[in-house]
Amino acid sequence: MRFHPAGLIVFGIFLLVALAGGAAPAVAVVRIGLALFAVAALIEVVVNMVRDRNMRVRSRLLGFLANQRN
Repeated sequence: MRFHPAGLIVFGIFLLVALAGGAAPAVAVVRIGLALFAVAALIEVVVNMVRDRNMRVRSRLLGFLANQRN
């Protein structure tokens, strides 16, 4: 399994937030990150539908989440 350096840095920041502030700030950071990811994926799906003029759901972000790299 290979890790992306930026992902490891973000994971380290999550751990530091959890250690420094307790569980509540860490959960808030994760929830905000998840919400931003969901909005970005939704925008990407809509943009791909409009650009290609079809109703096929395609998203590199969702593929990355499912570990299906193109």
